[in-house]
Amino acid sequence: YTPVDTMNYDAVGHAATTVAGGSGITGSHRTLPLPSYVEVTNLDTGRTVLVRLERRGPMTGSLLIELSPAAAAQL
Repeated sequence: YTPVDTMNYDAVGHAATTVAGGSGITGSHRTLPLPSYVEVTNLDTGRTVLVRLERRGPMTGSLLIELSPAAAAQL
């Protein structure tokens, strides 16, 4: 996986909550540069949260992003 600096990155996919992560409103992504800030929207409720990407992952499966428990609670 190679980090890519992509302006106006837009993707729709599934997210998971991870217990092995940082505190606060953080998350992990495979390819975006670290640290990055991304806006994550729950399509069912319409709630949006600004997440700081601090880690690499999820490396397996079809998940787009992993969120800390605090970030998931905001959604």
